[in-house]
Amino acid sequence: MRLRCPECGEALDPELRCARGHAYSDRSGVLRLMTAEFAGRADRLDQALTADLAGAKDGRLLPADFAGLPGTAAGRGLPAWRGRVVDLAQIRRHIGSRPRQSILDFGAWNGWLSEALTRDGHTVVAVSCFGADGHGLATRARFAAPAWRAIQLDEARLELIDETFDAVILNRCLHTALDSAGRLCSAQARTRPGGVVIATGLPVVADGRRLAAAFAARERAFELRHGVPLMLAPGKDWLDTAEAAALARAGLRFQPYPGLRHAAIVSALFPARPVLRYGTLVRPLRA
Repeated sequence: MRLRCPECGEALDPELRCARGHAYSDRSGVLRLMTAEFAGRADRLDQALTADLAGAKDGRLLPADFAGLPGTAAGRGLPAWRGRVVDLAQIRRHIGSRPRQSILDFGAWNGWLSEALTRDGHTVVAVSCFGADGHGLATRARFAAPAWRAIQLDEARLELIDETFDAVILNRCLHTALDSAGRLCSAQARTRPGGVVIATGLPVVADGRRLAAAFAARERAFELRHGVPLMLAPGKDWLDTAEAAALARAGLRFQPYPGLRHAAIVSALFPARPVLRYGTLVRPLRA
């Protein structure tokens, strides 16, 4: 795989060194492709999130869950996983039946999607800014025999992976970028002609003021508890209708999740309530 140095942008050799002497290595099976400054901030946030999540009352996985995510956890009624069962079904539908496709799982979280798609026979690279066990890529070690590659990097620097893929999955993360259109463009640039970008879990809202206030309060509370910002870069947790329209103009086709038609009707009546959608974009065979 062709990779570039986050410090200087030069190509890395098979030993993960660049011509200027910068070198990178794996940690628990995860390649840390980050500048020293970003790695320090990412590690501090990982530690804070690990402490924060230790007190969570739901969302915890049992050791037996990892072999069959996301269905095993959803079957036990963990709310965080029910939506991911639907995500996986839609991803499989849009990827199609062709075997051994190359897939980039962007915003991979703990690697559940990469593991599921690898079991389907695809070749998967998982990318996330989080590296910790539980909520980050080090969770890879909990799977029995993970065959997917894990790369921890600054998610704003997807160009460091100098490859294209048959499919790029924006795994519940497109709406967290302030420049969501820019993130979509970056994903499209990593997609081969005729390939597909799939963006899951997009909360679209007409009036985002209530969500913005709640998000700001959550950020303040987190920083007071842990002394570090909740986000590695300024971000958010929704798409307003203007952003959604810009993404649509860029080629993203918004689609409803099965079973959420009632939520779409409620959202139309109450502009502060988001409706969850996903999006697909097929890269043209010719530019």
